[in-house]
Amino acid sequence: MEELGKVIEVTGDKAKVSLKRNAVCARCGACFAASSNEMIAEAKNMVGAKVGEIVRISLEEEKILSASFIVYGFPLIFFVLGYLAGSYLSKFFGLLKASEGLGILSAFIFLSISFYLISLRFGKGKEQAEKFIPIIKEIVRSGEREIN
Repeated sequence: MEELGKVIEVTGDKAKVSLKRNAVCARCGACFAASSNEMIAEAKNMVGAKVGEIVRISLEEEKILSASFIVYGFPLIFFVLGYLAGSYLSKFFGLLKASEGLGILSAFIFLSISFYLISLRFGKGKEQAEKFIPIIKEIVRSGEREIN
């Protein structure tokens, strides 16, 4: 996936890039939404882009799919496993009337555990999270002109 954006801040080897929100990005939430039409993404500044320059940022499709699984698939699997575990354990201990309620309760406990595990492995500043940060591939043009 490649997008054009405007560099709004540079800090070390990273830059914050303002992007126009498109249909694919509308519900993702990986970037900070500055407004309904604009989002801010942090990108690796491999080309030395400066504030005000229009740049092309890129993130490989396989990384997008991996991130999607981590954010959506992993918690869903934990949620289902939690429900099954809670339901099974309640039946195992003879609490047949409470099996659905305990299944739901354990599903949410497992869901919380999945989010905690994701934050341990991929939280801000973690080495594993770095591979999901877009890269500035090129400077398209310098200056303060608007992106179409």
